[in-house]
Amino acid sequence: MAMTHEHAAQSSGRRQLIAAGELCLQDLDRYALGRAEERLSHALSGRVPKQMRRSGTQPWNLIRSSCLYFGDFEVDNGRLALLKGDSRGWERYWLGCRFQILSEAVWLLELQKTELRSTDTNFPDGVRLLACAILMQDFALADLLFSSILPISWTHRTVKPSPEAIAQSQNQFTSPDENPNAVRTLYNYSLVGLDSMLLRLVGRRLGRPLELPDQPEFAALGPYAPILEAWDDPADIETTLKWMCEDRLVDSRVMRLWKVCSPNPWIIVPVEILTIYRVRKDMGKETPIFSHPVLEAPFDHLPDKVVRLSDPRLDKAVAWAKDRYPELADAVF
Repeated sequence: MAMTHEHAAQSSGRRQLIAAGELCLQDLDRYALGRAEERLSHALSGRVPKQMRRSGTQPWNLIRSSCLYFGDFEVDNGRLALLKGDSRGWERYWLGCRFQILSEAVWLLELQKTELRSTDTNFPDGVRLLACAILMQDFALADLLFSSILPISWTHRTVKPSPEAIAQSQNQFTSPDENPNAVRTLYNYSLVGLDSMLLRLVGRRLGRPLELPDQPEFAALGPYAPILEAWDDPADIETTLKWMCEDRLVDSRVMRLWKVCSPNPWIIVPVEILTIYRVRKDMGKETPIFSHPVLEAPFDHLPDKVVRLSDPRLDKAVAWAKDRYPELADAVF
């Protein structure tokens, strides 16, 4: 059967994504990976290079950054394998996410341990890593993030966005047709309301109450509201999911390509959309299935139970973290 123009465009887009992914891995070269392993080894024994000590770097800084780097490397490799049609890519992808989850946990627990204050006004990356844990059906790790780790981020902030700033952000992320001056985020989808929706969605799946500060950025659901408020209306759910797919595209009026060359696990992989499908399936809710470039194979179905790859670097970092942070004593990464 002759390839249609649409299929040809999709195949071309897939080839470009694979080529870009291979370039990403060239940036995460073996030399830099070796340096990260060396720094992890030093930090685990309590040592920090002299030039780093002068700038105030401590062992936990190096362990956190090393885990983040290893996570980037594994996520990129896993994502590239998935794009090439190898479903085992989910295993390296999830290994990379677990490195990143540990890195996020170290950062937030260090804020709590040392009474540091953060000036970050955004939700932590851990919210979307939380979604990854739900997608991969690791409910114990998801529960740990949801109940004990992520709340630290909003109890240790010194700067909080004003209602005016929230309103301005909401207006900024309207569609180009509605607002010619609209600005897309780095991740190619509107951020206002996304993290708030995901937190509530995960809380619903875990059966846990969600305690968020009474502040505008935590209350705003933006265009994601129907995912929660129209829970029993498949038509509204489908409309919102289709909008979320469109929102991941650079611009619906130009050639549709995804942003690449980022180690973040929600780039290319539509984690937030697949997590909605996962939670609704687990809770016995019908969720419409439709065709869209964002949901092409292998993202046209939920991953099966993913094999949990072991990694000695992760094992060593986890052992160190459990010794330093009692909150992680029973955690399984």
